[in-house]
Parts: sequence; structure tokens; C-alpha cells
Amino acid sequence: MQRTIEDYVNSCLLNLSILHITSLRKIYSWYYARKKQLFNEDLRRKYPAFRFTTITSTTQKVEIVPQIYYLNNQTTKSAIKYLIETIRACKITSFVLDTESDPSTNPAKPSMIQILPVSSFCSPPVVILIEVQWLSTLSSSDGQLIKQLCDIIFQRQHEFITWGKIDDELEKFRQFNVFEMSNIVRIRNMQKEFPDDELVLAAPQDSLEFDHDPDHELCTCEFRPYKDPHNPNAWSIALGFEKFLDKTFTCAKWSGGIDLNLRTWKFGDPVLRSQQGSLRRKMKKYAVNDVLSVLYIFEQKQQYLKKKSTKSGTTNPELTQQAEQQQTTTSITV
Repeated sequence: MQRTIEDYVNSCLLNLSILHITSLRKIYSWYYARKKQLFNEDLRRKYPAFRFTTITSTTQKVEIVPQIYYLNNQTTKSAIKYLIETIRACKITSFVLDTESDPSTNPAKPSMIQILPVSSFCSPPVVILIEVQWLSTLSSSDGQLIKQLCDIIFQRQHEFITWGKIDDELEKFRQFNVFEMSNIVRIRNMQKEFPDDELVLAAPQDSLEFDHDPDHELCTCEFRPYKDPHNPNAWSIALGFEKFLDKTFTCAKWSGGIDLNLRTWKFGDPVLRSQQGSLRRKMKKYAVNDVLSVLYIFEQKQQYLKKKSTKSGTTNPELTQQAEQQQTTTSITV
């Protein structure tokens, strides 16, 4: 009888401990999320918003508005065929790649693949947003066209430009059969390339000291890439180029259907309907800017290599080759 009472007491103490730890985690999670939000808003006040532009023949900077195509069960055959023809006609072999998952679900649902074909002569740029939770079945005629497009993009000889390690992220998307992991071998992680260059800017020491706990494994939070324990001096677009890239929607509900044509925002309440429509437009902008900003970083790297080669007074074949690869005339302004 005594043992039963002791077991009961120990069980109660254990439950209280678990409850206490859970409460502390929730409090810290809220506090940490709030700190991220404040950090994001501080950057918003400090820096002009990121915009993607090109330099014209008259040296004027003109903002470029990319063509945005969703791939989901509402995408038309003509749109998919246009993307196939464009990539083939422009002979595109390099693609900026990013993904979004939905941390509001447990486990987090893989939700979106963002693809930006990199071309020096096809304008304006095209951004493809694949909503994997809303795809047509691949056995359907629409699904077969989507698979054909993805097969053209995800080829073994193609280069995929990323910000951060993307292998583990892509692994979670294999179940949708839109690509083969064995074909994604030429990955150029721009985050790894900056620590050795003059563009590196270390993170604030106070922030490094505060953020001793890791982020959610699927919440990459690119606006603070120095959270990566393997790359503590990693670069960020705000600190490196003084441009604000809004990260409000890093951990948003990405599986809910972002394309307005999916009509997931069509609620009976007109106020809610308006709010949901506005939210999806902002999330689209976020997803597009994620890959556009990586393209900008890539271009800055190419320009840096070219200047470095010129300043040395000698021609370095390796630097020259790197600088000339995928060279375009894009930049950002306000």
C-alpha cells in the first residue's frame, strides 16, 4: 500500500515537472517569437524595402516585376506549356530554389517549392510557386504536364542556387514525386560563399548571446542566418546591403492554399474574406522575394569576383569563369 502511495506521489511530481517545463517552453517560445518580430520591425524602420530592378541602357534603375506562376490543381495547361517552352527556348540550366513548410501542423507539412529560372536574356524573370498540397494527381493530364515541367527543371546537369542547406528540406518533398533527389547534385549554397569575402558582416554579439536555443527545425528564418551553428558569421541581406527583406511570414500557414484561384480565402464573413485575401497576397510576395533576393545575392557575388580579379592586376581564370557564369545586370534599389 505504501509503495502505491509513493508511486502516486512520484507520478504527481513528474506530471507537475512536465507541466512546468511545458509552460516554460511556451513562455520562451512566445518571448523568442516576439523578439524575432521586434527585430523584423526594427529592420523595417532602418532600411528601405527590397526591390528587384535592372539597369537600362540609359543607366536608369527600373523595378522588375516578375511573372508569377502557381502550380496547383487550378493551373491551366497553357500556363504549364508556356513555362516548358520558356525554359527550353532560353536554354536555362540554373535555378534559384527555396521551400516553405507549415509549422502550424504536427509534423510540419511540406507546402511550397519556389523556383526562379536564371537567365541573362529572357525577361522579365519567371517565378514558379509549386503548392504541393494542392497539386493535381500526377496521373491526370494536368499532372503529367506538371511532371514534365519538373523533369525539365530537375535535371542532374543543372545547377541549383540556394541560401542555406536545402537537402534536408527537399527530402520532405520527395513524397510528391515531382523530382528525384539523385538529380539534385549541383547545389550552390550562397550562404557558404560569403564568410571568406569582404561582404561578410558578423551578427551582433548580444543577439548571439541571447539566442542560445535552436529555432524550430523547419523555421529557417533567413533574416537571421547566423543562427546556423555551423556558420556563425553568416551574411544577411539587411546587414550586408542595408535592404529590408520582410520575414513576417517565415512560419506562416503555408499549406492553406496561397493562390487566390484556389478560393481558400472565400469565407462568408466579408471582413474575414478581405483579410484572408490580403494575407495570401502578402505571402505570395514573401515567397517571390525569397528567391529574388537569393538571385540578387548571387549577382553581387559575381560582380565581387569580377572586381577582385580586376584589382589583382592579373587574370585569374577561375575567378573570371565564376564571375562570368550566369552574369546579368540586376540589382536592387528603393
